[in-house]
Amino acid sequence: MGVNILSTVVSYILLFLCVLIFPKVQNYSACIYIFSIQIVFTTLRSIVFKILSIVMLFVFVRRPGDYLNYAGITVFSAVGSNVLNYLHAKKFCTIRFTFNIDCQEHLKPILIIFASSVATTIYLSLDTTLLGLINNNYVVGIYSVSTKMYNIVKQLIAAILTVTIPRFALLWGRHRYREYRKLLLQISDALALISISVAVGVYMLAPQIVILLSSTKYIRAVSSLRLLCPALIFSIFSWIFTSCVLIPAKRENKVLIITVQSAVVNLALNLLLMPSLKENAAAITTSLSEAISMFLGMYYSRDIIKGLYKSGFWKEIFTYILGEISIVIICFAGDVLFDSTVMVILFDVVLSIVEYALILIGLKNKFALDVLERVLLRFY
Repeated sequence: MGVNILSTVVSYILLFLCVLIFPKVQNYSACIYIFSIQIVFTTLRSIVFKILSIVMLFVFVRRPGDYLNYAGITVFSAVGSNVLNYLHAKKFCTIRFTFNIDCQEHLKPILIIFASSVATTIYLSLDTTLLGLINNNYVVGIYSVSTKMYNIVKQLIAAILTVTIPRFALLWGRHRYREYRKLLLQISDALALISISVAVGVYMLAPQIVILLSSTKYIRAVSSLRLLCPALIFSIFSWIFTSCVLIPAKRENKVLIITVQSAVVNLALNLLLMPSLKENAAAITTSLSEAISMFLGMYYSRDIIKGLYKSGFWKEIFTYILGEISIVIICFAGDVLFDSTVMVILFDVVLSIVEYALILIGLKNKFALDVLERVLLRFY
């Protein structure tokens, strides 16, 4: 608790200094201060508040001048659940401030994770910054439309993973490796099902999503949004290997290496491709960087995950891919049957979910059958 409070104070001091030192930043000081509220609240985020924030984004963020609304809603999605987390945590442990900190035990891994977080923040923001420097604000605006939807979907999927991270740390810390590996396989299976289907769905519905979030003036953002779709899958599995494997195993230094290497590739490719490909270059480099992060995470976790992803897991992946074919067909049908953007989205999403579930059950997919069994037990 003491380390968190001290690091928060330092973070705010550095933030205020940056606002004072850099004149260009001062123009956005109100927005920065709103976003900075998140520094105080850095624990778990819940799916409920993410969904509420999405609804609020559609309602209150419609014009370029609504950027302060966007900042406030983003903070709400993090802060709301964190307040509840704090109240809930008091039932299980005593939370108090202390200066009695074992620096040797805690400071090194904290600094490594902090450095990884800084590097991640820099390289995830790098594409937008470079777009503004190399191209212009219009291109940045087009890419922002793509990343808005990408980030919303990514955070929703990640929320499922986030709530399991303490469980992974607990199982590993208590040397319950069989349970740990079983949970890791279950989470990998579930997130593969969700991330692959969502990536395909967003790819197919990209024109409707862009029009719904912005307008037809931003239809150019469709290509960059589609190029970001592979990153949805890569980023989720990258988080699995870093947050659920490497960090519980106290390999924070490997996480830092992965982040730095991904950032270097991201920077180099952006500088090379952005002058010609513009916002599409930013999307391509994001997907490639996330892929590199995922494969490096697999490499550094290889001794822990050895033998985990056997033929049964890849058989399940194959059933997911077959299920995606139905989503593609349904989305093509939606474009033919409806002119309304909202109707196309509703038709595609509802029918795709039903058809996808039926296909997985028909192919006797283990995860789908487990979910069906739980639903039936709940109602009967």
